Amino acid sequence: MNYQDREFFKKLPLISEYSTDIRTALSLPGGRDYKSTIIAGPCAIESFDMLYSIASFLSKLGIKILRGGSFKHRTLPYSFSGLGQEGLLIHQTVAQEFGMLSVSEILHSEDIELFKKYIDIIQVGARNMRNYPLLHEIAGIGKPIILKRDMSATLFEWLASAEHLLKFGSEKVILCERGVRWCDNQFRNLLDLSSVAWIKQYTDIPILVDPSHALGRSDLISSLSKAAVACGSDGLMIEVHLDPPSALCDSQQALCFSAFQDITVQCQRVFEGIN
Repeated sequence: MNYQDREFFKKLPLISEYSTDIRTALSLPGGRDYKSTIIAGPCAIESFDMLYSIASFLSKLGIKILRGGSFKHRTLPYSFSGLGQEGLLIHQTVAQEFGMLSVSEILHSEDIELFKKYIDIIQVGARNMRNYPLLHEIAGIGKPIILKRDMSATLFEWLASAEHLLKFGSEKVILCERGVRWCDNQFRNLLDLSSVAWIKQYTDIPILVDPSHALGRSDLISSLSKAAVACGSDGLMIEVHLDPPSALCDSQQALCFSAFQDITVQCQRVFEGIN
């Protein structure tokens, strides 16, 4: 570790000492099955039947963690922003039916009790990465927390937010790289895999990669998913939908069932090849 990196970690003593792995953090079985650390599901939960069909498909592939948004941060006020508490109940019911863990994004501290009741893994979205009062309030509730990187955050700012979670009591923090803002409008964001390689080399904190949000388009998710596995990511977070063109949220980046299945096979092969 060079001088610059040592000075970096002097300001983050808890990150420096943090040691766990994604399977421990998420209570997953051990083994060499990369698919068990892939988080998949729709951007937003639209109905019980929709989520049930997706979960049924995913569980048959060996996916253990079901994502789905019930409270959505949307750029435009006219966009579908989720089913709220109804969505959380649907999420819990479906996940338990298939023996899966549930992941959903929390937006406001007033919803903490709902998330404690219904959701297994709390996600802090990119827009709330810097919401330190929210981080302090959710840190001590005992659930794993996935902390997404804000689109303009430096590595230090991102890890400083993780330090807030550790400082206020969280013992199961997982990072998620979802891309940073850049100058080209062909993609939503630039997926920064260098951050994954750096974090894997200098810390023991688990890190996921979300290629769906990084690109904002489905046709390149396969390539970047394999690249994420190759550079050491502990898992992936990928959006899957019954009928992507009809999705009420982020339809352009959702994968159909067959495309997602292909990715799981390819990623498993990459994982086995490098291990």
